[in-house]
Amino acid sequence: MLLQHSILYFLIRGISGLVGLLSLVLFTRLLTPAEYGLYALALAGLGVMNVVFFQWLNIGIGRFMPAYQQSSQVILATVAVGFLCSLLITGILLGILLWHWPDRATRGVVLVSGLLGWGQAWFELTLRIANIRLDPNRYGLLSVGKAVLALMAGVTLVYLGYGIYGLLGGALAAVIVTSAVLGAKDWAGVRFHSSSAQLLSRILHYGAPLTVMYFLILVVDVSSRFFLGWYSGARDLGVYAATYDLVQWSLATLMGVINLAGFPLVVQALESKGVQAAESQLRQYASLMFGVGVPSLVGLCLLAENLVEVLFGANFHQDSAVLIPWLACGLFLACAKSFYFDLSFQLGRNTKWQAIVAACAAVVNVLLNVWWIPSHGAMGAAYSAVAAFGVGLLASMYLGARTFRLPPLSKNIYKIIVASVGMALVVWPSSGFRGLGALAFQLALGIVTYAGMLILLDVEGVRSTIARFSERIKSSASIK
Repeated sequence: MLLQHSILYFLIRGISGLVGLLSLVLFTRLLTPAEYGLYALALAGLGVMNVVFFQWLNIGIGRFMPAYQQSSQVILATVAVGFLCSLLITGILLGILLWHWPDRATRGVVLVSGLLGWGQAWFELTLRIANIRLDPNRYGLLSVGKAVLALMAGVTLVYLGYGIYGLLGGALAAVIVTSAVLGAKDWAGVRFHSSSAQLLSRILHYGAPLTVMYFLILVVDVSSRFFLGWYSGARDLGVYAATYDLVQWSLATLMGVINLAGFPLVVQALESKGVQAAESQLRQYASLMFGVGVPSLVGLCLLAENLVEVLFGANFHQDSAVLIPWLACGLFLACAKSFYFDLSFQLGRNTKWQAIVAACAAVVNVLLNVWWIPSHGAMGAAYSAVAAFGVGLLASMYLGARTFRLPPLSKNIYKIIVASVGMALVVWPSSGFRGLGALAFQLALGIVTYAGMLILLDVEGVRSTIARFSERIKSSASIK
């Protein structure tokens, strides 16, 4: 089931990632680096709002809904009540912020960002429910539908002259339409009188420490953007944000696919069959996670210059190419921590330790940002990200082992590293080629080489899997 769901989520996230990548390509051509920087700041601001005030609900429903499969109306009504409470609090705070906002020219950006934040929070809850119910098909409709609508509406509004308001307004329209059309059936039968104050308290107590943790992780993700905007200006911020987004849409998306498919299965195995079953799932999960992440990291570092030349507008080229290897390393460390080693805290139900880990990374990032950004600009932010995520990873490995001991990484991880190195040696002579055709050739060469190395090294018994699949095809052919 893990492999099947991974393939489905890979297709879903792959399509969403391609749409997001296309959005990035178009936006870096339609907007100047300074305009993209303002857009990035708006997204960072709504991200902070959602993590602080709504993330606890997303975390709670992910952990407790599997135990309420027979009485899902109770947990859905409880979550809906919690959402309305958070909506009221953020509405009051947004009104105060708008009243005191000093720059009248950007006050509208703050308002639209707040509305988008509310819509995105509800959309994420609907998306999470589809994931918990092991329904990748509806998850895909929601994800892809929102991405496509946001791109179409955003680009249209920008062409009509609405600039950053067009991008934010297009995203808002997309979350409203997809949530209303594709998510209505989840909430249609919910009655508030079915809610449980006791369950809401459990969700809050479980989710609050993790909310702190997610906020601290977000500090590492977005504090660099605020510091860059303050010290270096909107242009440097725009270049950094676009490059960071490119790495997220590629490396982080691919590793996130495995997390989406694998984590619910690990939780189910732990709840229904015990620790040994969960460890078996975790071993498969780790091999898939690093089997996707390591070669993606190597590919980004090798092909950085051609990637930005093909994908970005001319104003972004030179600086982005230098940033990609550093940000790719930083985000790989972040994904390894969040999608694998942090599972110790969630499976062991000790989220307070996870918040401590996130605090360490956040403190390191903020201090290094203040130190390095004034002198090194966007590169200082990239150095800070690598250091902060590295510290977070080490802390997670150390403290996580005291909460829920993950099974040791198998020898397949070392085979994956060897396969990735072999891929790099084959692709490296072509790394100087430029253009879309060259990029397609480089990617195809890397994929074929890596797949061949996996078969040669027999990672996760892939040769036996291929042999069984071939036998099934032959059997089916003979029956026909």
